[in-house]
Amino acid sequence: MLKIDEQQTVNYLKATNYELGLLVNFGECSLKYKRFINSVH
Repeated sequence: MLKIDEQQTVNYLKATNYELGLLVNFGECSLKYKRFINSVH
């Protein structure tokens, strides 16, 4: 996962006021994910 993907996920959370976001990468040998919490919510 790239830093720009993480930043975009955070931007989506701020724009939509969702509390939780998941960035999921299915392109690896095993599933990789990162969870983001909207602190502005």
